[in-house]
Amino acid sequence: MLIGLLIIFSAGTLQLNFVYFHDWNEAIKAGFLIFSLWDVLKLVVAAIISQEISRRLI
Repeated sequence: MLIGLLIIFSAGTLQLNFVYFHDWNEAIKAGFLIFSLWDVLKLVVAAIISQEISRRLI
């Protein structure tokens, strides 16, 4: 899931840089930093839930 998230963020940041901002720093701030914290948090919660479900099923 983390690799997929990095691919999506990279593509979005590239698009923001080339189409909208034309500045890497602004594209990273607007497209990566804002959403990365919450998506990493979602990944951690999903991993915890997955481990708990796996533990209960075994």
